[in-house]
Formats: sequence, structure tokens, C-alpha cells
Amino acid sequence: MTTDVRIWLMALMTLGLYSYLFRENPFFRFCEHAYTGLSLAHLVVMGWTNVKTMALTRLANGEWATVIPIVLGVLLFARWFPKAAWLSRYPIAYLVGTASGVTITGVIEAGIIAQVRAAMKPVTNISSLVTLLFTVAALSVFFFIVGNKPEGQVGSVQIAAWRVVSASSYLGRLVLMVTFGAVFGSTVMARLGLFIPRLELLFRDWIHLIR
Repeated sequence: MTTDVRIWLMALMTLGLYSYLFRENPFFRFCEHAYTGLSLAHLVVMGWTNVKTMALTRLANGEWATVIPIVLGVLLFARWFPKAAWLSRYPIAYLVGTASGVTITGVIEAGIIAQVRAAMKPVTNISSLVTLLFTVAALSVFFFIVGNKPEGQVGSVQIAAWRVVSASSYLGRLVLMVTFGAVFGSTVMARLGLFIPRLELLFRDWIHLIR
């Protein structure tokens, strides 16, 4: 077992937070409050560092345009004063508008334009052919009105079209199931990527059970 005080603290904090899996207890509450306090202290230090480096230092260097974001940031605190609370709407509107613009352009580029561009590439190999077929099949799932079985007096062309759309829709559902399963699997792997280092800390660095 290690004699490093830092590893002991990390191991005890890890055990304390995971003790909630059994039931809530004073050890868990202590570790939870300690973690929250340390996180807030870190945020305060980082916030002051950002103010000093991105605002005060630039003002000292003569970059007077920095006054605009400083004023907007100060106006955020106007919500604490009822009579001046309306002033906080301006920086909030600026933040929401900027974030919305950046997010919308990113989503359109990654979720629509990139997908359309990939689907319009020439079919030169098996991979591109499979990608095209799966894309069309996944899109056909949403045309469930077209996929309804025709009734009454219909021609052979309509029956053939319905069979094609029905088969494509079925394949599209399989594609969506595989896609959602892969996304869920990647999410689980990401969580395991956070859990495995904790196990390595406990069994390798703390009690030296594994190497």
C-alpha cells in the first residue's frame, strides 16, 4: 500500500463518492461538499485569472476596445438590484444571440450540409454505395404516408412502388437501430473511460494489487 498522501486523499475521495451506490451516508456527504467546494474555488481562481489577463492587462496595454465586454460583464450583476435589473437584459441578449448564431451554423454545417455533401459524392466503391443506400433507406423511414399500403383499385406500378418503399423503410429502421446502438455504445465507453482510471487508482496506485 502506498505512503503517498495525495494518492490516499484521491482514493478516499473516490471511495466516499462511490459509497452512495450503497446508500447516502455522512462520508459521501463530506466528500460531496469537499468536491463542490474545491470546484467552486477553482472556478473563482480561473475567473479572476481571466479577468486579469483578458481585461485588466489589455486595458493597461491601451486596448480600449476591451471596455465594451467589461461593461457588458458588469451589467450582468445588475440583476441583483431590482431597479436596475433591466440592464442585465443587454449582455444576456448578446450572449444568447452569439451562442445561437455559432450553434446554428455549426449544426447546419455538421448535420445538414456535410451529410448532403457526403451523399452527393460519386459512387466509386462499395463503401460509397453502401453509404448511399443506407442514407436513402434511413430517409425513407420518415415517408410513412407514402409507405402505406394502397387500397382499392390500384395498378401494378403503385403496388411495386409501395413494395420498394416498404422494403426501404424496413431497411432504414434497421439502419437507425444500429446507429442508435452505436451512439449508446460510444456513450457507455466514454463513461467507462472515466471509471477505469478510478479503478487503476484504487487497485494499482493505492493498494498495489495490479501493475
